[in-house]
Amino acid sequence: MAVIFDEFEKIFTLSGDDEMSQTQFLGLFDGLSTTKRLYILSVNDLSRVNEFMLNRPGRFHYHLRFAYPEPETVTTYLRDQVPAISQSQIEEVVEFTRKHDTNFDHLRAIAFELCGGEEFKDVIGDLNMKRPGASTRRSKPASSGPTVTTTSSPDMWTCSTSTACK
Repeated sequence: MAVIFDEFEKIFTLSGDDEMSQTQFLGLFDGLSTTKRLYILSVNDLSRVNEFMLNRPGRFHYHLRFAYPEPETVTTYLRDQVPAISQSQIEEVVEFTRKHDTNFDHLRAIAFELCGGEEFKDVIGDLNMKRPGASTRRSKPASSGPTVTTTSSPDMWTCSTSTACK
């Protein structure tokens, strides 16, 4: 039997003595129960997970991390999900993902809008995506495609050119 806790750190507090604290699970995850269960936790922010759950293979044998998709993966995904997508649209989205942390949930929403015939620059401002500012996670130089400049406010994506948005 598998027990899945999705977004564990958002449901259970980091510390404390209340029934919603992560510390209540330490013994359970140590395998003290005689019932055989597989516990799976999804976590978005490791800094909000109890330190005694991390780096403990006796408690959690595997720890898998999923990186943001690279430009090649974004291109492949868009070509698969949006059959009529143009190369210039792919370049706009790829350039956006070079500057902002973009996950597959974001890409799914972008692909959905592009499938409906919308332009990327017209829909990016309306999508429910957190606007943390430019990311420095990728150091590869941008291709010769559209240029995106970082002029966005923390809460809103704005268009800076007719071909690219942030």
